[in-house]
Formats: sequence, structure tokens, C-alpha cells
Amino acid sequence: ARDMFDWSRIDVTRRIIMLTDGEGGNPLLTAADLKSRGVIIEVLGVGDCPTNVNEKLLRKVASTINGENRYRFIKDAQTLVERLTQLGGSFQSIAAGS
Repeated sequence: ARDMFDWSRIDVTRRIIMLTDGEGGNPLLTAADLKSRGVIIEVLGVGDCPTNVNEKLLRKVASTINGENRYRFIKDAQTLVERLTQLGGSFQSIAAGS
């Protein structure tokens, strides 16, 4: 993920959307590194119920902006589309400078 960004640009917002169940690996070190560089990490925990997703880990991986943790549980395709639409709107606001 670190190699995806043009770190020389300071006039942009860097954001990652991570879709995962939180199992298989430990992304905390990478997340801490990215956050320290100003990257916003949006985490979408995907599963059929919250107990099948490692929510404790995913909340730690996700950024917190203005006191709001950027982790969301996603139970189905409709919820995923709704959340991605919301995030897309926030990306457009950032790009427009609002």
C-alpha cells in the first residue's frame, strides 16, 4: 500500500478503502506507518455477522477522524454499495475543496 502513493505531492488527501474479514495477517504495523504519513484508512469489515469479523483489530486499523472511527461492518452487497457511495461522495467533496 505504501508504494501506491506519490509521496512528493503535499496538496492531496490520501485514502485507502480496505475490505476484509480481519483474519489472516496483522496489518497494524502497516496501518500505523500509513497513518503517520497522513493516509486515511477506511475499513469495511465484510461478513455475514459481526462475530465472524475481527472487529477489534479492524477498529485499530481504521483511522479516527474528528472522534469517529472509520470502521464499518458490511453484511451484504447492498450495504457495501451504500457505504462505497457514501465514501465516493466524501472523495468528491475533498477533490472539490469543500
